[in-house]
Amino acid sequence: MKNNCDMARDLMPLTIDGVASEASRNYVNEHLEECEACRAYLAGMKAALDDNSQRAAQEKKSFDQTAARMKHRRFFRKVAILLTALTLAFGALFAGTMLYNQLRMELPSENCQVSLTQLKNGQVVVMVTTSGEKPCVGYGVSEKREQDGSYVMQLIMETYRFGHKLKAEETKPVANILTKVSLDGIDRIEYGGDKAVCWEKGDAITPASAEMEAYYKACDDLDAYERQLAAAHGATHYDMTSDEAKQWAELLLAIREAKAAVPEWIGLDALVGARYTPPMGMG
Repeated sequence: MKNNCDMARDLMPLTIDGVASEASRNYVNEHLEECEACRAYLAGMKAALDDNSQRAAQEKKSFDQTAARMKHRRFFRKVAILLTALTLAFGALFAGTMLYNQLRMELPSENCQVSLTQLKNGQVVVMVTTSGEKPCVGYGVSEKREQDGSYVMQLIMETYRFGHKLKAEETKPVANILTKVSLDGIDRIEYGGDKAVCWEKGDAITPASAEMEAYYKACDDLDAYERQLAAAHGATHYDMTSDEAKQWAELLLAIREAKAAVPEWIGLDALVGARYTPPMGMG
């Protein structure tokens, strides 16, 4: 009998798992009908398996919950690191802007001379000549609406707030073409840190000389040719053929010759607004 019980009990796990052969299942079932001890043993085995299954399920649930919490912690840790990095970046940008504003200032109007010249097409060439022992290290043009409703163009000429004084031999006036604009809608033009007014709506503007007209015409010719080349090549960066490069160089030479002939600029260290660099392939 004991041998029969041992054999039946050895086959029980296979029977429970459903992998026992039909003969083995029949043997176990027939034995269980006759043996109460083995029936109790099988019931205990099933209970133990159920308990293990429940324990495994609970452990898996606990593991999943722990993994989820760790995932959330990692996510929030990454968010915190990102927010910290952004805060530091914005802080550095703000500090840099504040430092920049502290280190730079606008030149006073007494160190700036503004001249306006009007082309036949209505556009106005704005030229500023700076002088004095403070070097002009930055130029800009901005527009803003004042509280009284007037629209103002501001000419900005920056210098260093501290130090950086020019030597006596370096203080010659320097002229810069700031912009070529239409003054439609502009009520006045201000310049310098003290916001001096150099033009108000209705003020007369000196007409450009024929030579200045010729200079801007030469600039327009080169602009038109470069647009033509870009359209022909189907790209903004391209290699020019020898004929194209020759014509491009001739147009650039015409600009340089026209610039040298402008009487308003003769004798000045003028930096004209349109400065050309060779397209791809010119070297």
